[in-house]
Amino acid sequence: MKQRSGYTLIETLVVIAGAGVVLATATGLLYSMAKIDRTTRDRAAVQQALRRLAADFRSDAHAAVKLATAEAGAGGKKVPAWEFLVSEAGRKVRYQPDARGLVREEHVGGKVVRREAYRLPEGSAASIAQEDGPPVATLRVRPGGPEAALSGGPPFRVDAVLASDHRFGRLGGK
Repeated sequence: MKQRSGYTLIETLVVIAGAGVVLATATGLLYSMAKIDRTTRDRAAVQQALRRLAADFRSDAHAAVKLATAEAGAGGKKVPAWEFLVSEAGRKVRYQPDARGLVREEHVGGKVVRREAYRLPEGSAASIAQEDGPPVATLRVRPGGPEAALSGGPPFRVDAVLASDHRFGRLGGK
């Protein structure tokens, strides 16, 4: 009898089935890694926005002499807003909620000269209040929505003393 060289059909099918299992596992791992990467980038973007918001909020509060509540129009409906009135004539900074987060608008002479948007965690709510006693403005971001349980972080809070930036005080006098 002659000996044949080559592979049988069964051996070929076993190799193809094994390769299919390896490819399916690799595809699942790649999908999971892409999802984890996307989630990590989203969380990093939110954390960066919260750091920028905290720095801008403190700066605005330190330069302001008064915090007042206001209303702003967003999408045809009224939403609550908060305004820092700065000692400079005609300058105010307004914070108002938006669909994706919080918006900061700087007004000089009734015109918007700067507008920034801060992305907040999905489903969260922001509020600004002035504490009783010393003039301290408090910004709170309360987590909410389905992502709140996953983030595990406490509510975000920033306290800032009003009118503590002496660069905007009167020049040449007491």
